Amino acid sequence: MGRGKKGGKAPTSRNAVTLSTGDILNAARELKELPVSLGPSVTFHRGTKLPKGLLDRIIDITRDNMKTSYDAALGWDNWDDHIKRDEMSHKHSRFLLRWREGATEPRTAEDLVAFVHFRFERADDDDQQSVLYVYEIQVVSSYQRRGIGRELMELVEEVATQLGIDLVMLTCLKNRPEGLAFYKTKLGYTLHPSSPETVKGFFSGAHDKFMERPVLNGMVLLNCVVYGAWRCTALSFRVTPREGERLRRFLMNNFTCSWDDIMTKGRWHQSILYGFSHITFPHFIFNTWLLYFIGRPLYDRLANEKEFGTVYFSGLFAGAVAETLACRNRATPLVGASSGVMALLASLSVLEPNRWWYMLFPIPGATLSSMQLADINLAVHLVAAPAVLYRQFSRRFPPRYGSNVAYVGHLAGIFAGYAATKL
Repeated sequence: MGRGKKGGKAPTSRNAVTLSTGDILNAARELKELPVSLGPSVTFHRGTKLPKGLLDRIIDITRDNMKTSYDAALGWDNWDDHIKRDEMSHKHSRFLLRWREGATEPRTAEDLVAFVHFRFERADDDDQQSVLYVYEIQVVSSYQRRGIGRELMELVEEVATQLGIDLVMLTCLKNRPEGLAFYKTKLGYTLHPSSPETVKGFFSGAHDKFMERPVLNGMVLLNCVVYGAWRCTALSFRVTPREGERLRRFLMNNFTCSWDDIMTKGRWHQSILYGFSHITFPHFIFNTWLLYFIGRPLYDRLANEKEFGTVYFSGLFAGAVAETLACRNRATPLVGASSGVMALLASLSVLEPNRWWYMLFPIPGATLSSMQLADINLAVHLVAAPAVLYRQFSRRFPPRYGSNVAYVGHLAGIFAGYAATKL
C-alpha cells in the first residue's frame, strides 16, 4: 500500500536556476555524504559498496521480520533471498544503517540493529515528481518499540527536504496492521493515488464497489441468486426431475408467501424472503432495476444500513401481511420485491422530494420529481387496491380469483415506507 508524505522544497533565490526533476535525482544519486547530521550511531552507504557480511546481515534481518508476511500476501511474490539481494545491491540503492549504542570501531555485522533502504526515483504516476522511495525499513525484533524506526524515518524525511525531493513514499503490506498504524498514525503518511489500494484490479475493485453499499448490493445479489435458482429448477426437470422437484419445493417453502404459510404453518420468514423471489425474467429485471436505482440515492441519504434495511423490510413485511390477509384466496403465492421498492420510493419522496428522475416509460424523456412519482404511484394504488378487493370478495368472480399484481401489498408497502421514515 503506497503512502506519500510531502517533502519540503529547498529555498531558492529569485535569480536561482530551477532544477529539473532529472537534475535533482542525478544530484541526489551522486552524493557521497548526505546533507544532514546523522549522529554517531547512523552511517550512510551505497548498496554497491556494502561488504558481503553486512549485506548478509541486512538480508537476515529482513527475512526474520518479513518472510511470513511476504509468503502470506495475496498478489505478492514469496520471499526469495536472491531477489532481495539483487534489489539491495542495485546501483541506485542507498542505506542508512543504525548501529547498536556503544558499539566501538571496528563495528561488526552483529552490531547492526536497524536500517533503511531507499532510492531516489521518479513518481510512477508523474515523471515530473521526484521521490525518495523507502524500499525497506527494518529493526531487529529485540530493538523494536524503542523509537528507532521513527528516528530513521525522520532522517529520511530530512534528507528529502534538504535535497528538494517532492515526496517520501513507501510500500506497506496490508497484512501488517502494526506497520500501517505506525506510518499512518504516528508518522502521518497518507494513501498515494498510485497505490494498488486505489489502482485496483477487477476483483478488488468490484469488492470495494460492493462494500460501498453492502446491504443494497447484497439485496440485488440475492435477487439474482434466487432467480437463478428458479431457472435451475426449470432446467432440472428436463434432466433430473427428482432434483428439480426438490429444489422447487425448497424455493416454494422459503421464497414464496401465502396466508397458509405464515398464519397456519407459522413460517414467518417467508413474509420477508418472498421479496427476493422472481420467477419470470421481466418481473426479475424490472424489480431489481428499481430496487437498485431507487435504493441507491436513499441508501446514501440515510444515516446507516440499519435505517435502509428497516424501510425496505418493513415494506416487504407489511405487503406480505396485507396481501395475504386481504387476498387469502390468491390463485398463486406472493413473490417479488415490489412492496419493498414501494416503501423505498415513499421514503425517498419524504427525504428528497425534489430529486428529479428521467422516465424511460410510459413517457420516455419525461421528468418527474420523487414527490410527483410517489404521488402518482399512490393514486394508482388507491384506485387499484379497492378494485382488487371488490373482485376478491364479490360473488360474481370465482372463489380463487386474484390479480397477478399485488396492489394491496404494494399499497401497504407505500404506507410502511412513509411510517418507517417519519418515525
